[in-house]
Amino acid sequence: MTFAVERLVDIAATKLGIDRVSIRRRNLISPTRCLTATRSACSTTAGRYEDAMDIAMRIADWTDLRA
Repeated sequence: MTFAVERLVDIAATKLGIDRVSIRRRNLISPTRCLTATRSACSTTAGRYEDAMDIAMRIADWTDLRA
């Protein structure tokens, strides 16, 4: 399922002329939206997803990987 979603995001980025990373950043949950109600009446806290993305891109050496 995750592969399919990520592939669709890549396709959407290409069709819209948007960078693959940029379109993902636009759809991340911000830390300011920290509490989200769930169907079970529990709440979850939003993580620091943009920071995690930056770390993952640095570890993967994203700039060189794209080249």
